[in-house]
Amino acid sequence: MISCCDKLHNARTIVTSLRHDGERTWEIFKGGQDGTLWYYATIVAAFRRLGVPAALIDELDVTVAEMHRLAQHDA
Repeated sequence: MISCCDKLHNARTIVTSLRHDGERTWEIFKGGQDGTLWYYATIVAAFRRLGVPAALIDELDVTVAEMHRLAQHDA
């Protein structure tokens, strides 16, 4: 659960950065936009399989969906 909370915080920070800095946000990630989006989508699925509380996973999922939406908007 702690790891999921950490990832949620990180995802929210990315969303905030995307809103303020746009595409430049991806420059700080080794995986770039595609790798980072893949990673966060993958960890949502992994946390669901691990049985992390649904409310926490749902919040992470919504945040990751917003990350994807903002990435599409910048493209």
